Amino acid sequence: MPICATSTRTHTTTLTRQWDKDAIVALGWTAAEQVVVLQEDGTVHLYTVTGEFEKTFSMGQAARDFGVTAMEITSDGRGMAVLTNNNRLFSVSSFANPRPRHLHDIPGVSDESEVG
Repeated sequence: MPICATSTRTHTTTLTRQWDKDAIVALGWTAAEQVVVLQEDGTVHLYTVTGEFEKTFSMGQAARDFGVTAMEITSDGRGMAVLTNNNRLFSVSSFANPRPRHLHDIPGVSDESEVG
């Protein structure tokens, strides 16, 4: 079983746990110093720096259907955006109250035949 570990800038390990969920696509930090774990099915898990579970939310049905390939935390650390495998962007503006929304497609990049 894979192990998920995070550490501080000084390389002190803050979280180590066996990961029994879907594959991890990306990890990040929020402004509130929560660990963000994004799975390939679009599920997002938030943990404290000591590894205590805080919440789980989904980036929506399209993320589940097509999977996600990348994540970026917003510059203020309060939200995130994900890119699905069919080149669609979804965002959450607040980790405190996550409401995923589809961002506008980039013409010629998103495959319109895969709209779900």
